Amino acid sequence: SNHNKNDNSDPSMVVKREERINNEENQNAVIGDKEVGNEEVLPASTTHIIFAIDCSTSMKTTDVVMNKGKISRWDAVFECINTFISDQLEQQQQQKQNNENDDSSLDDVALEVSVLIFNDSAETLLKRMPLVNDGKKVLDAIRTARKAYKPKGGTGFSAGFKRAKLLSSPSSRGSYVVLVFLSDRRPGDLTPIPPKTPDIPMQSTFKRNGKRYFAAGKYIEEMKQMHSEGNLSMHFICIFTEGKKWLEYLSNRYKGTFHDPELSMGNDNDALQ
Repeated sequence: SNHNKNDNSDPSMVVKREERINNEENQNAVIGDKEVGNEEVLPASTTHIIFAIDCSTSMKTTDVVMNKGKISRWDAVFECINTFISDQLEQQQQQKQNNENDDSSLDDVALEVSVLIFNDSAETLLKRMPLVNDGKKVLDAIRTARKAYKPKGGTGFSAGFKRAKLLSSPSSRGSYVVLVFLSDRRPGDLTPIPPKTPDIPMQSTFKRNGKRYFAAGKYIEEMKQMHSEGNLSMHFICIFTEGKKWLEYLSNRYKGTFHDPELSMGNDNDALQ
């Protein structure tokens, strides 16, 4: 689509468009409430898994070693996500079996999945889709998204974290959020090298086409404040060595978990486990 080009040539349009999207998303942020019309009926707790996937040009690179040969970084990320979701479903089934004779069962824990992609802007592909039964609906939707989008553009961490923050707004009291942020490169909207130690703050803004925008840190901090009771965990997954320094810094500064680059997927997709 051409709208990215138009937006970037006039950054004020980006802001307006983002505001419009924010308003739309805020209006229908709580799907759970809408369906039952009554918060009491919601599960006692919800785990919301948000995948934020780098969709910049470099993700086309075909250098991830699979058992049958090499695949692109883009495809590798989706392989990881599929494995991760299948594991979650398996755990869910196990919990159900273990709790069948127990009244305080964990069946009350609902799993939801969101997927966003980011380059110079961000787009939501899946929003709070319940992960139920065999997870077919979610897996099908992810498969469709994988085919529909082709990596292009730069690596804008700010756009990715801004959208993640928007998607992470709590839907119920017991909401727990897991953010899985996947990228292969250093961000194009931050300095080439991050601050030397995690106690040193990162830059607060960046410049594009003569305009200033907030950098990624603002949105990560706001997200942490929104989930200040410890109900947020962040995973920074590095798909290629170039992205390592920045993702490691962000992970240390914001108390996340850093996963090292591993360009081979014959090892059961360890990155996401």
